[in-house]
Formats: sequence, C-alpha cells, structure tokens
Amino acid sequence: MPFAGKGASKGKRSGSSGPHSKGPAMELILSICLIASPGVCKEEAVSLNVEQVSLPTQCMMGAQPVIAEWSETHPKWRVTKWRCGRPGIAGKDI
Repeated sequence: MPFAGKGASKGKRSGSSGPHSKGPAMELILSICLIASPGVCKEEAVSLNVEQVSLPTQCMMGAQPVIAEWSETHPKWRVTKWRCGRPGIAGKDI
C-alpha cells in the first residue's frame, strides 16, 4: 500500500491516482511525535489505495503493515495513535 514518503509534512499526501481513480476513499491518519522532543507532535495522513481500501473496516485491518513501513522510513518519529478517516481531515499540529 502506498504511503507518504520521507520528508512528507502536513498537507502533503501520496496515493495511487491513476487515470481512472477518483483518489483515496480512506486515509490512515497517524498521530506522531518526535522521539527527541516528545512534545512536538502532529498528524500525518497516509493515503491508501482506493482499490484496496474503501471501507473503514478494511482500513483498520490493513493499517498495521502500513504503520510499520511508515515507521521504518521515518525513524525520528514515533506513532502514538492512529485512525482511519476521509481524505483531507488530517494534517494538523497537535
């Protein structure tokens, strides 16, 4: 499943948007904090493939491998919690 790559910040999202795709139906919204400064936290949206995830239950069931992959590519951040939601509702400092 695609995820926001290194250097992604609030408001930037990646996903599969092919010529016939309407965009992601669900996003995985991660609450993340800097390991070196636990008080610095924000939300990061990870777009999920619309063909694979269109229902909240599908998002929740497929979240763990996506979170693990995101965590491996963002070693300075720690995921504190996560949820599934509609695109565009995340991306704020918390």
